[in-house]
Amino acid sequence: KTIYYNSSYGPGENNPILATSSIEKVVFGGTSLPQSACRNIKNLKEVVILDSIEVIPEAAFEGCSTLVKVRVGNGVSLIEDYAFSGCSELEEIKQR
Repeated sequence: KTIYYNSSYGPGENNPILATSSIEKVVFGGTSLPQSACRNIKNLKEVVILDSIEVIPEAAFEGCSTLVKVRVGNGVSLIEDYAFSGCSELEEIKQR
């Protein structure tokens, strides 16, 4: 299952779509990525962050133990501490 997330949805922790455990891929657009946006989503395998996002915030993907690959847009200039903490299967973070 793929989710297209736009920052206009509101904070990730309050978004019921991102609380769904069946998510395998998330595409982030809009102007910002919420702190802890995908924290502890256990089936997440892939993340795409579009060019409009500038910062990957603290703990954005913390605990996503099945996350394998991340595609980062050209707009990202900062990856904050612990953004990928606990992502034990993460193999690559590539710029798109």
